[in-house]
Amino acid sequence: MNGVCTLPAPTPVPCVAPKKLVNGVCILPTPVSCDDKDDDGDDDKSSLKISDPGKVFVHAGKILRVGITVFGDDRKTIMGVSDLPNGARFYDAYNPSLRSQEGVLLWRVPLELAGKKMKFKLCGKTSGGGKGNSHATRDVEVEVLSPTSNTVKADPVVSANYVTSSVYNPVTGKLETSGQITWYWKSTLAERQAALAQPVEMFEAESNTPLGSTKVGLDGRWFISVAVARNNVPRVVDASFLGRLGTEPVQQSGISDSDDQDDDGDDDHEDDKEAKKDKDD
Repeated sequence: MNGVCTLPAPTPVPCVAPKKLVNGVCILPTPVSCDDKDDDGDDDKSSLKISDPGKVFVHAGKILRVGITVFGDDRKTIMGVSDLPNGARFYDAYNPSLRSQEGVLLWRVPLELAGKKMKFKLCGKTSGGGKGNSHATRDVEVEVLSPTSNTVKADPVVSANYVTSSVYNPVTGKLETSGQITWYWKSTLAERQAALAQPVEMFEAESNTPLGSTKVGLDGRWFISVAVARNNVPRVVDASFLGRLGTEPVQQSGISDSDDQDDDGDDDHEDDKEAKKDKDD
């Protein structure tokens, strides 16, 4: 053009409404409001379900990732978010093999929100199919922790490190935590094998107190079991692998009610015998 070689404009990526193209990605720039009413006014709330991510913790300055799945209805489903934080993005797509709509919320949490709690609402809605539309909603609570002191630069060979479960058993006194790492898709086998020589390190998320370390398996999974006093169980744990941080609240596996009842019953029986003895005396 005008004596200068230029590249042709790239072909736009087709997006399905209500999404539109933003920076080469199909997104919902203004998410569907979870407060909107269905047009036909005939809702069947029982068929559509939303997975429960539970309470979510994230360090200020880190990226929050919340994944959800909407399932239970074969019709076209639109997902949305209400009270979306500034700077957050929500993406969703249909998974044909699972016959479910899947979405993920991504948000780099500002440093000034450390110590804050907030809620947002996820929703899914169906349309068409010759019967009343279905919809479901789910509130998600997010607690923002102080910025982490873990400043290790992330290794590009590792895409992510997820803590999938962290459970404290008061009977054994063990905190058992498991997780999964994912590799950058362009990483080589040699790079991955070299990375596996490094440990996953676990910390108490709010004080950064070291709790233990473990190796990652060839399948990317890891597991760590550490002894923790009952009065010193962390509320949230961090697990770091080559600079990739995962954060997860600690759940507690409780003692069964029958065990408590048996203990109390024995004590009460002894108390009754002592009381009868005192009365006879």
